[in-house]
Amino acid sequence: MVSDFQAIPEGEALASSPANPFAVTKAVDFTDQEIQSFWVDIPIEGGLLGLARPRAPMPMLITGGKGSGKTHLMRYMSASAQKLRHGNDLGAAITADGYLGVYVRLSGLNASRFRGKQQSNEAWEDVFAYYMELWIGQHLLTVIHDTIGKQDGDAELLRELTQGFTDDSAAAIGTVSGLSTHLNMLQRSVDHAVNNSSLSGSLEVEVNLNRGSLIFGIPRALSNQIQRLRNCPFLYLFDEFENLDKAQQKYINTLVREKEPPASFRIGARSYGIRTYATLSAQEEIKEGSEFERLRLDDKFRKKGQTYSAFLHRLIARRLEQRFVPPVDPTALQQRLEDFFEDWERDSFLTAETQFVIDNFRDTERPYFDRLKKKLAASIQAQTAPGLSSIDQVDQVVETLRVPDKPLVEKINLFLLFRAWSRGKPLEQECKVIQQQASLFVSKGSAPRHDKVAAKFKLDLLAQLLRECGQKQHYYGLDTFIGMSAGLPRNLLVILKHVFSWAEFLGESPFSSQRISFRAQERGVLDASQWFLADARIPGPTGTAARRGVERLGTLFREIRFSDKPSECSLATFSVCKSDLDSRTRTVLDKACEWSLLLEVVGGQKDKNSKRVDDKYQINPMLAPIWQLPTSRRGTIALSPREVTLAFEQDSTGDFDQVVANRVARMNAPFKRTAVRPTEPRPAQVGLFDPDDT
Repeated sequence: MVSDFQAIPEGEALASSPANPFAVTKAVDFTDQEIQSFWVDIPIEGGLLGLARPRAPMPMLITGGKGSGKTHLMRYMSASAQKLRHGNDLGAAITADGYLGVYVRLSGLNASRFRGKQQSNEAWEDVFAYYMELWIGQHLLTVIHDTIGKQDGDAELLRELTQGFTDDSAAAIGTVSGLSTHLNMLQRSVDHAVNNSSLSGSLEVEVNLNRGSLIFGIPRALSNQIQRLRNCPFLYLFDEFENLDKAQQKYINTLVREKEPPASFRIGARSYGIRTYATLSAQEEIKEGSEFERLRLDDKFRKKGQTYSAFLHRLIARRLEQRFVPPVDPTALQQRLEDFFEDWERDSFLTAETQFVIDNFRDTERPYFDRLKKKLAASIQAQTAPGLSSIDQVDQVVETLRVPDKPLVEKINLFLLFRAWSRGKPLEQECKVIQQQASLFVSKGSAPRHDKVAAKFKLDLLAQLLRECGQKQHYYGLDTFIGMSAGLPRNLLVILKHVFSWAEFLGESPFSSQRISFRAQERGVLDASQWFLADARIPGPTGTAARRGVERLGTLFREIRFSDKPSECSLATFSVCKSDLDSRTRTVLDKACEWSLLLEVVGGQKDKNSKRVDDKYQINPMLAPIWQLPTSRRGTIALSPREVTLAFEQDSTGDFDQVVANRVARMNAPFKRTAVRPTEPRPAQVGLFDPDDT
C-alpha cells in the first residue's frame, strides 16, 4: 500500500467546511459564470471548439450518451459565455470569436403541449413551426440587443426585420425592442390558445409568419444593416433535441436542410434521441456529409486514450482548485491527483494485495485449496480425474501446488492444473512440472508457463482470490475511475461525488493530507454503478429487454471470470454477427448501445473460423462492479446469434441459464461439454448484487 503521503504543499490548507466539489454533475444546473469557471479543454489541436467548429457553415449534430459534455460545450459557445470571456462586451466577443452563439434549450418549449387535444397533426405542425419562429426570434433579439445600440430605431433595419410578416401587425413597430415585445405578445397569444385547446376543442391561432422568416430573416437583416455583424455567422445552438417528438424533429431537420446564411446550427442530442432524419420537403432526409456533420462526443473521447485522461485530470483539478487557501494552481494540482486516493503498489506477485490470504488463513486451509480437494475427491470417484485413482493422492497434488508466501503463484499453479485437466493430461505428473516452473518463477522471476498466465490472467486470478476469500473486489484509484467513465465525463464526476460523500461520512478529510480510504472508494464506486444502471431506465418493452439482456450478459461474464479455467482474460466483451440476428434483437441491441449500457467497439472482431469481421460490444465499465467484472477490455467471447437472441428475449430466462451452464461447464472441472442448468432459486433482484454481497 502507498505510504508517506503529503498531497498539500506547506502553506496551503483546506477551506473551512467545503461543500462536495462534485455535487453538481449536470451542466444544465450551472450558471453562466460556472459554465465559464468549470470549463476545461481537451489537450488536442483546436480543443473542443476545434471539434465543434462554430465558424463553419455546415450544420452539425453533436451526439453522445448522457453526461458526455454536450450541454457544457454548447453553452460555452453561447453569447452569454462569449460575453463573459470578453469583458462583458458581446461586440468584442463576436470580433474575437468570429461567430455569435444563440443557445436554445429545447426542453423549455414543453413540446408535449403541441400534440393531441382533438387537433390534427397538420394543425400542430403549423402551430409548432409558428411558435418556434416567435420563440427563437425573441431569443436572438434579446441576445443581440446591446450590439444593435444606436440602430435600435433604424427604419431600414426594421423594414428588413419585419418583411416576413404576412399581415400588417408589425407595421406600427418603431424599434427593434418594440419588435421583441411584439413577438412576445404573439407568443403569449399562442400559449393561451394551446393551453386551452383541450378544453375549448379548438385551436384559435392566427399564423402571420412564413416558416423561417425570423429564424433566417433576422440574422440576414442584422448582417446586412449592422457593420460589426457583417459576415458574422449566427450559430443556433439547439440543445436537448431528444425532447422533441418525431414531427417536431422533422421541422428542425427541415431548417437544417434549407438553412440560409449567415445562420447555421449545432444540435445537441443524446445518442438515443434522434427519432428521424426526415424533413417536410417531400419526406427527403437530411444526409450526413452533405447537409450536416456529426460529432459523436463520447466516441471521440473514448478514442483519445491518454488525451482523454489528461482532459479529466484538468476537469478534476478545476473542481478542486478553490478548495484550498490560498487557491492551488490547477496545473500543479492535476499532476498529483492520484495521490489523493489510497491505492496498491503492485509488484509481480501482487504481494500487498494478497497479504490478506496469508493473514486470514494461517491456521486453516485456504479456500481455493479446500475447493480443489473436494473437486479432486469427487472426480476420482467418478473417474474423471486423469492419472488419479486414489483419494490418498489428493493431498499430494495439493502439496505440490503450495507456495505459502505467494498466493498469486498458487492461483497460477491452480490455473495450469485446471488447463492440464481440461486437456486430459495426467494430473500427478503435471503437478510436478508446475511445481518446478513455480519454483523458477519465484526465484528467477520468470518461467514460460507462469509468465504467460500472469501476463494475461493476473488480475482475474486476483479477483478470484478476493471472491473465494470473502473480500470485496478492488475498484480503486483515479485511473480506474477514469477508465470506468468510458467517454462520459459525468460518470467520473458521479463516482467522485459518491466517493467524496462516503469519505466524509467515514470521518475522513477527502482531498487533504489524508488519502481517501479503500472503504470510501469501494462504497462510492458501487453507489455510482447502481446509479448508472438506475439512470439508464430505458422506457417501454424494448428498454426492459435491453436491460434484462445486459444483466444476463453480465452474469455470463461473471461466471466465466470466476470459473476454474476462464476462456478469456478481463472478459467484458462479446462479438456476434449482427446481420444474422432477427430484426427485434437488432433493435434491442441498438437500444442498449444508445443508452450506453453497451459500448460498440470500433473495428469489430475477426471470427476465428470464417475470418469475417463480427460486431463487438462491451458492457459499460460503469456497470463492472455490479457483476464483479474488469473495467478494462481485453478478451472477447464469440456468441452465436441464438445465444444473443436468448439473452435479449423477455421470456427466455431458463433457456439462457442453460446457455450459461453449458458455456461454464467447459471451464470448470471436470470440464463436461454440457451441463444441467442450475435449479436453485434466482436472486430476487437479478444482476444487481452478487449473492455473496447481499
